[in-house]
Amino acid sequence: PFGFYIFWHFAPHDKTELKTANFGASLRQACAWMPKMLPFFAAQFLSHFAMENWPAIFYMFHPPKVPLFDPLSDQHLVDWGQFFAVTYIFIFLGDSISRRIAIYISTPSLKKRLICLSVAMVLIVVGLCLESLAIAILIPIAIFLVFWGNGTIYGLTAHHVDKHIPPEHNLASYSCWCFIGDLGAILGGLLVENTHDLFCQGHVGPYEC
Repeated sequence: PFGFYIFWHFAPHDKTELKTANFGASLRQACAWMPKMLPFFAAQFLSHFAMENWPAIFYMFHPPKVPLFDPLSDQHLVDWGQFFAVTYIFIFLGDSISRRIAIYISTPSLKKRLICLSVAMVLIVVGLCLESLAIAILIPIAIFLVFWGNGTIYGLTAHHVDKHIPPEHNLASYSCWCFIGDLGAILGGLLVENTHDLFCQGHVGPYEC
């Protein structure tokens, strides 16, 4: 209710008219907008896969403690709840700050947007690789990179659709983009157990895996 009030009170009230094509019609004219969206579809798939695959890391560490430096050690332990509280702060910072920055760095140049999109995807892959090391002290950094990449992808895509996709196809482009992301999320969720087992190989300790 509080968010609804803010939207109602502060959102622009000027009458605007946006003629959105029927979804089916947009799909029939996909050649006019879909090729421009393909790199963003791929980035969204990867981003949502990584986000929904995150519980694999969550389940690697067993309460009540987390070993910071060596998965096989019972030294340098921190409280499990405090560790994940800090981790979720890194998630919040990475995702929220990157969206705003992505809007600022968006340019009319498709080449530059694709370079930024590629960097975001690389950050996600690097984050996943750091997670696979199963070293707790690296997890907040890894998840920060993953969610920084995610926020960047959201910001770049929003700017791309608003500025470079024909307005009548905005709904279809956003909908397809979200649908592709959901497919990545489903796959990421399905593979949580497999990822957990893969990351835990050789890292079984008193408080881990």
